[in-house]
Amino acid sequence: MESGGRSIVERFFLPATVLAILLTAFVLDRLVFPLLEDKKLYWGSAWSADEKTLFKLSCLRNWASTEDPLFRNHFIQPLKERQGPRILVMGDSYVWGDGIRNLNDLWWRQLSRELVSRGYGHVEVLAAGYPGYSTNLEVKAARKLATTLKPDLIIWGFTDNDADEEVIINYNKSKQGSIWLLKKLLPNLSLFIDRQVLSKWHGFSSLDTTDKASDCWQFSLLSGKNFSLFTNTVKNMGTFLQQSKVPGVVFTLPKTLDTSYSARCFGTVRPLFEQNKVPFVDLTDALKPWYDKALPTVLTMSPLSVIKPTSFLLASPANSHPSGALNYYYAVQAVDYLERHHPEILGKPAPYKAGRAILNDAMPIFASFVTTSQGFDLDYPDASLLLRMPGREPYVQLNLAMPAKIKKITVTGSALKKGKLGISTITPTLGFDTGNVTYGAKQSGNTITMDLYNTSELVNSIYLTASFTSYNKDARHLSIRLDQ
Repeated sequence: MESGGRSIVERFFLPATVLAILLTAFVLDRLVFPLLEDKKLYWGSAWSADEKTLFKLSCLRNWASTEDPLFRNHFIQPLKERQGPRILVMGDSYVWGDGIRNLNDLWWRQLSRELVSRGYGHVEVLAAGYPGYSTNLEVKAARKLATTLKPDLIIWGFTDNDADEEVIINYNKSKQGSIWLLKKLLPNLSLFIDRQVLSKWHGFSSLDTTDKASDCWQFSLLSGKNFSLFTNTVKNMGTFLQQSKVPGVVFTLPKTLDTSYSARCFGTVRPLFEQNKVPFVDLTDALKPWYDKALPTVLTMSPLSVIKPTSFLLASPANSHPSGALNYYYAVQAVDYLERHHPEILGKPAPYKAGRAILNDAMPIFASFVTTSQGFDLDYPDASLLLRMPGREPYVQLNLAMPAKIKKITVTGSALKKGKLGISTITPTLGFDTGNVTYGAKQSGNTITMDLYNTSELVNSIYLTASFTSYNKDARHLSIRLDQ
């Protein structure tokens, strides 16, 4: 009987169990994880590939370097003739643009937008920073930039690793080691196993905004030799501001709702700034109330976000930099502060009047858009160079300098074969763009149109996917008309 029993198990139940496991793995990898990726709730293979493409495109969009960190490109750079006050924002990857698909989602661009919407359109906002920049490097860069740009105010964005003086090596790196075959056959499941078993991340989305370990690298910066050197950096900042007679202020840029983490990162350094008479504004306390107020609307728009409610605070599932939503929070708080403490710099506000829709950014930047009397023209790039997530189709993203009311979008091209047109908008009750794209265009011949007469929300970005009957450069030329 035992022998027969074992035979039955070996012949029927064991193969069935193995088959069920394989089937479950396949469903997870090919159906469940991709669905969560499309909803921006999971960092899988598609987001990983897209993030690599995005970084390369971001390097082309920003001409900044470690030696000259001022953000500039063909469309955004300091005005040749100043029209009013000038604010210089110093930072790191938060101002450079890591993980951001719309330049206007960066916090210094959100700051500029918020000033414009409150009637301070005459204020020019510039930014300088580079990935990995510390406060030490930012102070050195600010000294040089102040002599040429002559800002009326300097703002520092302070993040949890800005105290780095390059004396402590960051060993908090995750290790991923799934076998090669698993990565090839089931890439999404492989990433999940790596992060849950082999790395420091244990949240379902696989990307936490902070390292919860009590001995994490960020905390090690706040003691010993590194903290002693950072103390001198803050002293140098205070001396520079006093000597240059340019007012300055430091805003913390928290990206987690964990107040104990933020308190340790920011509370420890606050006395240093205060001792050197540098205003230090911690934006941590107001973050949770703002989040609680925004969350119900976010969940209504994307119910699956309940799996990872804080996901809308991230640039993407594969990038933990602040999203446009979180950057909007920073900007509103900063402008509130400037209105209270520096009205003499902002001047008198004038009623804001929405004007013509103007593009100041494209992803990729080499879409080569040119403004026309009715809209703009562009040369659609090769699909292999374009971003694909979250829709999994290659697209060009065209971003407006200020959100605008648009009644109709029309795209024409002599060789346009098939096109897909969508928009993302500013949600009125939130004040920011959630990144949800609405599609609804109709095509007739070589023309596609999208009617927006019934849309009350302001358009923030336009998304365009196109294929052509011919693929030479001239054939990919498109004209886009915006009826306002």
